Formats: sequence, structure tokens, C-alpha cells
Amino acid sequence: MSDIPVGRTYDWIIAKDVFEHIPEEALLNVLSALRVIGQNIFVIVPLGSDGHYFVPSYDLDKTHCVRRDLNWWHKRLEKVGWFVRRSTYRVEGIKDNYADYPQGNGFLVAS
Repeated sequence: MSDIPVGRTYDWIIAKDVFEHIPEEALLNVLSALRVIGQNIFVIVPLGSDGHYFVPSYDLDKTHCVRRDLNWWHKRLEKVGWFVRRSTYRVEGIKDNYADYPQGNGFLVAS
């Protein structure tokens, strides 16, 4: 996060299919840094539990590090100071091809 200009802020941060690639031990630091520079955040992440994703094809990506459920992501955002205004499994028009997996993806909006 050192590439972020000091004093720069953003109205929105959009992270689609990003955070699952960051090791859990580094994730809170990243979310904290983004909290400092962003007023709002929209997060889209694949969801899972017990070491597997709910969408089986997501497990094929070797760069995926985090396989957690929606509640876990909600708590992580709030732990670093975000207020989660909405969290859901479905946003029409985004990732529609995975609609057959009702809990396969998480969509969170926080400020």
C-alpha cells in the first residue's frame, strides 16, 4: 500500500475478486490502509468454508488464499473501522453466471 499518495482520499474503493488473493495475515493491514484513504468500499469476493469455495471452479485458482463465508468478511471489514451497510450473496448483473451457487459470492458495501 506504499504506492498510495500521502493525503489522497477517494470517495469509493472497488475491490472485485481481489482480497481472496491476499494472505489472511496481511489482509487486515490492507483493509486498514484502505480505510484511511476511502470513504466507501464495494467488495466482491468468492465465498467458502472448511478450506473450499462454494463454487468448485474457484478452488482451481492456485492464487486464492482466503476461503471464508460472508459473515467472516463482514467482521473483517468492521474490525478495521468500516461500517457494513449491506452484505448479500447476489447483485443482479454481477457474476450472474454463478447464480446457480446461491452463496458462492459475497457483495459488501461499507462506509
